[in-house]
Amino acid sequence: MACDLCGAFDQNKVLYRMPDLRFTRYEINYTVVECLECGHRFLSPQPTIESSEFLYHSDYYASRGLTNPKQKKRYLKQAEYLPPAAKGKILDVGCAGGSWLKIAKSMDWECYGADYIRSDYAEPDIDIRFGYLPEIDFPSSFFDVITAWGVMEHIHEPSKYFKYINSRLKDGGAFIMMVPNGDSLWSRWAFKEDIPRHLHFFRAKTLRSYAEKYGFRIQKIEYTNSIYSNPATGRGLFRKRLLRMAGVPWEDLQSPPGILKLLGKAGSVLDYSLIHPKIEEYFGLCGNMAVILEKN
Repeated sequence: MACDLCGAFDQNKVLYRMPDLRFTRYEINYTVVECLECGHRFLSPQPTIESSEFLYHSDYYASRGLTNPKQKKRYLKQAEYLPPAAKGKILDVGCAGGSWLKIAKSMDWECYGADYIRSDYAEPDIDIRFGYLPEIDFPSSFFDVITAWGVMEHIHEPSKYFKYINSRLKDGGAFIMMVPNGDSLWSRWAFKEDIPRHLHFFRAKTLRSYAEKYGFRIQKIEYTNSIYSNPATGRGLFRKRLLRMAGVPWEDLQSPPGILKLLGKAGSVLDYSLIHPKIEEYFGLCGNMAVILEKN
């Protein structure tokens, strides 16, 4: 398939293959590749949009409301990335039911939401539009800020979203997003990407290319483990790699057979001895990036 960033067709190298570990579906191994032209990483081939109902388990969106203390803490942390002095119109892409926008509204932002999947628990006082974002009819140059928290990695064609978001922002407006760090231990080596729901694996290098191509300049890239309650750490890298090298099937990684349990324990000792979330943050190796882009 073609690279979403540069358009090169089938000029890729295979990085790794893995099944859907989150929902323990081992019948298919999905392939992560890197474009040899621009370095963008993505799933190839990718599941179709029509397969979303199968890929997104019924409890995928559960417990995301403000009544969940962990989610509320996350939403308050996200709010810290908003421009401190500015107030205006804000759009949250992939807003689900709009719970985070309730926080923004309490800070006097005029709030709008968009999501591909219609929510049964949408906040009644938030203007939420459901559908494919590039086809939603928001006015041009309408928003002061657009956010996307853990969304862009799920999109089949991020390029269309970057283009649309730029066109709906006012001049000098901010696009604030959080995406997994494709260069992290968590993503690249510890097999922790949420595959096959994650389709694209952004890196600082390729984010700069997207920004330049679609009329943005990057103000800040922050490598952070502080937004989610559980850090996106590379711990598990040594355990999984050692067991896989020993021939342990994916489905047996949690409970390897026989003497291989000792190998798994040895890997865990290395994980907790050599990998620490704060050190990962310092060296840009943790699993998440908060990115602030400004429209040119």
